[in-house]
Amino acid sequence: MHTRQLIRFVLTGFLGAAAVVLPGCDDYYTAPGYIGPGYGTYDYDYYPRSNVYYHGLSGSYYYVGDGIWTRTQTLPVHISINPRYRRRIVIRDTVPYRRNHEHRRIHSFDRRPPIARDRLIRRVEDRHLRREQIERERRARDADRLRRSSLERDRLRREEARIERDRQLRREEFDRRARRERERRRQEMIDERFRRDEEIRRRNQSERQRVEDTIRRNQARAERQRQEEEARRRDRAQTERQRVEDTIRRNQARAERQRQEEEARRHDRAQAERQRVEDTIRRNQARAERQRQEELRRRREAEAEAEAQERPERKGWRRETR
Repeated sequence: MHTRQLIRFVLTGFLGAAAVVLPGCDDYYTAPGYIGPGYGTYDYDYYPRSNVYYHGLSGSYYYVGDGIWTRTQTLPVHISINPRYRRRIVIRDTVPYRRNHEHRRIHSFDRRPPIARDRLIRRVEDRHLRREQIERERRARDADRLRRSSLERDRLRREEARIERDRQLRREEFDRRARRERERRRQEMIDERFRRDEEIRRRNQSERQRVEDTIRRNQARAERQRQEEEARRRDRAQTERQRVEDTIRRNQARAERQRQEEEARRHDRAQAERQRVEDTIRRNQARAERQRQEELRRRREAEAEAEAQERPERKGWRRETR
């Protein structure tokens, strides 16, 4: 009880000293115009309660006056800012108030000063640390009390040995059961594989028998088809031979008839030609006979005329001769 009160008193004093010392050591919550470490070109101090921006490098303030944003080096008297509530933000725009509605939305809920919030966080953390310390002390006291009791230690050792033996026995039993289970599963797998192989062998045998039957049926069908095709081929060949022979006989008969007809036509043409030649010869003979008779007649007439002319001449010759 006294130890707990002492710890509480020490922690309370430590927290009080930290609350007094830490605000003076914090560089963030200082007066305006102070440029802390790590202050960059785009760093601005934003005051949510007054809606004012402050740029540390240029020393310029940005605030809303008559609905218009104004830049100045000093704030008007009616605008007051509290360094405890400022927020360091990075703004890369040409003017910091371009996203003012986002800044107000993000920082408007945080009305509590950062120092008070940090104190609350430290207080909660200290409470948790105190509870953990108390729990560790309680466990240490329990362990010391158990260690001071040798009988308890022996009992614990015997209990641990018994637990270890039981664990070892359970482990061995579990290993035996696992081995038996593995052996049983292996035997089942072997039996299953054997049954599966036997089933596959029977299935393959039946499939092979079915394939052989199918092959025999196909061979028998092919043989029947071959015989039928051979018979049809023989019938077609015989029919074709008969047709060819009939065609040959018809062609021979036709050729014989054509030859006889051609012979008859040739005989008729020859006879007609002989008749024509004989007629031509008779006509030529008749014409020649007529010409000969005509020539003979003309000759006789010429002789008669010549004789008629010679007769007076002979009479005159005779006179002269006389």
